[in-house]
Amino acid sequence: MRFYLAMAVAAPLLVLVEVWPWHPHSGLGWALLVAFSVPILAVAAGVEKVAEWDPIAARIDRATKHKEVSGLRMAYLLGKILLIFGVVVAGALVIAKLWLIWRAL
Repeated sequence: MRFYLAMAVAAPLLVLVEVWPWHPHSGLGWALLVAFSVPILAVAAGVEKVAEWDPIAARIDRATKHKEVSGLRMAYLLGKILLIFGVVVAGALVIAKLWLIWRAL
């Protein structure tokens, strides 16, 4: 649940940062900004579901269960975190560009 809350706050903020200095001036504009951020949440939720069912992580855990600290396990988790962050940022960039195109019309 904390993941969804963090993403619900981060996605519109990332879009807002990308379209700076333009920003919504009305309630409708802010509602559209949040609505355009929903696809980012959907992609992040999908990535999280894929990350939960992870045979690679299970294989790494089995191979390194005798070690308290495993460099392979830490590198794999860092890679997953960077992937999720990359998906969120890429989604924010796409939504921001769509926002700018919409504002230009």
